[in-house]
Amino acid sequence: MSFETLIDRRPAILTEAAREFWDGIDREELVLPRCSICHKWSWYPDPAGCCKSDSLKWTVRPGTGSIFTFTRVHFDFLPDVLGAQPYNVALVELDGTEGIRFVGLLSFDDPVIGQRVRIEFVDRPYGKFPLFVQD
Repeated sequence: MSFETLIDRRPAILTEAAREFWDGIDREELVLPRCSICHKWSWYPDPAGCCKSDSLKWTVRPGTGSIFTFTRVHFDFLPDVLGAQPYNVALVELDGTEGIRFVGLLSFDDPVIGQRVRIEFVDRPYGKFPLFVQD
């Protein structure tokens, strides 16, 4: 698998919520927001998404789950990652985070729906990057 080129650049931090997420990743923690009023998880963070509260609490999650679905990317469609293909992207149902399916890169070939995975934090020049590995 040749995903090293793909993770050499961190995505742009466009919102304060994205900053909270990436700061957690740099601490080697998966942190996700949860509404302090109705207690629903929110990903991507949207204060108006559940009960219209703007009271989100960032909470450390275990970073484990099961593959809900996945795809293998073969097409060069981003100029910054030409030659990184093929790589696997999965939609992961995170443990203890009801209603959240998290998109992430897989570090292995031949994933299976329902397969257990966990996040590892890979050192990159800009900081850490979350990558799902076999559990």
